[in-house]
Amino acid sequence: MIAVEDILWAPIDVLKTPSPDVDPLIDSDALQEAQLLDLRIHALSSTVGLLFELRTALQFEDGNAAVLVMRGSRQVSWRASGRDGERTAWSVVGSVTHLRSGLLNLDIRLSPSASIEILGASAEFYVIDVPEIGEAPPDYCSEREEHIRNGLPSWDSPFTLLQASHLDG
Repeated sequence: MIAVEDILWAPIDVLKTPSPDVDPLIDSDALQEAQLLDLRIHALSSTVGLLFELRTALQFEDGNAAVLVMRGSRQVSWRASGRDGERTAWSVVGSVTHLRSGLLNLDIRLSPSASIEILGASAEFYVIDVPEIGEAPPDYCSEREEHIRNGLPSWDSPFTLLQASHLDG
């Protein structure tokens, strides 16, 4: 099995993989209630990766995590209210992808009070299954750090690819 981070280095061939029933690259608000766990900027390749928790998502029945990758990234913006270091479940409340000057523009709104905007040449979306993380996400407020980390997908997690899509700008 490969690790989630390997997707940032090279795209997976999506031709043999089923498309997601709901695709955030073309369907507005497809990511509702998914939680953003991490945002990784891979400067060497101008690639941005977003790692999502799907066990809380409204529109995904398959998979427990997702990765959205923007290649040929030109701009990345993260805006958030101050959280003073406390763990926060950044839940998606809205998302849209549209064309801007021949590039893809991804806008994601999160609760509480945050947003991400990424501008790039192409995007991929992967629905994955990370084994052994359980049926429900951990409680970020009351559980120990080790239990939280073991109960969430991470960039180092091995995974099985379930669904995938690709979109060029």
